Amino acid sequence: MIDLEMAGRISVEVLAERIKAIGFRCQRCGECCRGPDAEVLLFPSEVRRIISHTGQHWMEVVEPPKAGVWDAEGNFHTLEWMLRRDGNGCAYYDAASGSCRIYPERPDICRTYPFYIDGDELCISECRGLGMEIDDEDALRIAQELKRRLISEIMEEREARSRFSGFAAAGRPESPTGVCIVHDGEGAHRVPLWIGEPG
Repeated sequence: MIDLEMAGRISVEVLAERIKAIGFRCQRCGECCRGPDAEVLLFPSEVRRIISHTGQHWMEVVEPPKAGVWDAEGNFHTLEWMLRRDGNGCAYYDAASGSCRIYPERPDICRTYPFYIDGDELCISECRGLGMEIDDEDALRIAQELKRRLISEIMEEREARSRFSGFAAAGRPESPTGVCIVHDGEGAHRVPLWIGEPG
């Protein structure tokens, strides 16, 4: 795992050159916004940006991810938040227009898609826009966003670890009676369990 100091030394110019060599232009297909894999994880600061843009309440914007661990009291523990889904994808994707209703305040993962940094490597997700010509300005913008996103992720993980208090893990209870506890950089948040089946 890359640390904060190493992340700070990443050259956005070098990153932009790599992005330019790969090539990318968004095709506005919405494939990254739909389907079972379109789960957008985000941090509290990103949730607040969306709230200020939409006027919605916290739990109208996000929901707990379904991956996590049960504890001995029947509580379900998970990490960070997931942008609320609606049917087959992101609740903010407008299928009729093929656009994002929160585009100016979209999460960092959406701003940098299909690129991400793993360790010190630039990685790419599957996307039909890859290989398309990208201009210098757009490549640099994505590189800057990637570096900012990586630093945010490291800081959020560090903060979440410092606030985490352990619990005794257990298997899924026959009849869950607890709550969902979302652990993030601001602490542990207790929210109602899903109507459906969490992991």
